[in-house]
Amino acid sequence: MLLRRPGLRRAVATGALWYFAFNLCWIALTLALARPPHSLGPAAIGLYSLAGLLGFAALPYTGRLTDRYGPRTVIGVSMAAAAAGTALLATGLDAPWRTALGLALFDAGCFAAQAANQSRVIALDPARSGSLSSVYLVVYFSVGALGTAVAAPLLDTLGWQATSLTATGALLLAAALGRR
Repeated sequence: MLLRRPGLRRAVATGALWYFAFNLCWIALTLALARPPHSLGPAAIGLYSLAGLLGFAALPYTGRLTDRYGPRTVIGVSMAAAAAGTALLATGLDAPWRTALGLALFDAGCFAAQAANQSRVIALDPARSGSLSSVYLVVYFSVGALGTAVAAPLLDTLGWQATSLTATGALLLAAALGRR
């Protein structure tokens, strides 16, 4: 299916890039906050996940915005918001309000883009939406797993700022592909 459908390849590449960034950012963030100078415990680190609730709050509006403006526009705006979030995170984790705001933008952007991108996949052939979605999700989760796998080595080698900027780069590339 990937060989015969350029639209599916674009949707897969776009979604895979932001899921790579999503896993990379969240895993590296957890590790960075657990280490000195932050040395936060699991409960304190877990509180940051509440910033992700903005992503869930954005979902009901995403469908309407996708219907009105199209998935490409929603994906572009969503990736810009997510990239702004990771860029904000790259400035440091020393201010909890800034970290929470960066995570909220990041999560909201990723969740909204996912909904819009999934609508693109289904629109390719509504009669085969299950098969198309299966292909999409297999690649999506596989590349996301790569983000998880490289998070600790990137953080150890390059530090938090470069790791979050790597996620920003993946999101900007996803934005460019999502607009095509």
